[in-house]
Amino acid sequence: DPERRKLRVEHTRDCLHLAAKLGAPTISTEPGGPIDEGVTREQAADWFEEGIRSVLPDAAEAGVRLCIEPEPDLLIEKAGQYEEFMQRFAGDELAEKWLGLNFDVGHFYCVGEDPAANAARFKGKIHHIQIEDIAADRVHFHLVPGDGAIDFDEFFKQLRQADYDNGWITVELYTFEHKAVEVAQRAREFLLPYVS
Repeated sequence: DPERRKLRVEHTRDCLHLAAKLGAPTISTEPGGPIDEGVTREQAADWFEEGIRSVLPDAAEAGVRLCIEPEPDLLIEKAGQYEEFMQRFAGDELAEKWLGLNFDVGHFYCVGEDPAANAARFKGKIHHIQIEDIAADRVHFHLVPGDGAIDFDEFFKQLRQADYDNGWITVELYTFEHKAVEVAQRAREFLLPYVS
């Protein structure tokens, strides 16, 4: 739907400028999709690329990096799909400076990938990290870190070796809005030894 895509582009543009006013170095965007019936992956990727290209000048103007977040059931779910999509921007100086990866640990786990291996794979390309845990069945339901099956010891080991130095790690637990303070405290207690 062209109107929905136009609204999404304007929303992203507005978020870039708001982030600049707030002093935030990055914003995250969904990775295109879900792909509508009758639309090919290639067409969906073309539309997503068009939208990204249209806001990159705004990212540069705002001084805020736009980060693509691979997510289950959307256009870009897996590490290889992200790399393939980013090839569309090879040699584009604006994209090299202002487009990057929002590494969601749980999302990579949900789609059958190893977050630790992906942290090593994307050395130098990770510009923001979102953390949540996921159960061993890999169903996309965010859990408090430490309550699921993700190997955070190995993930943080690989992240340190990948020289992640952007500093920003957020915990995404929208599934626990009703007890936000409690789960925030639990997440902090679990993660603090890894980031201290």
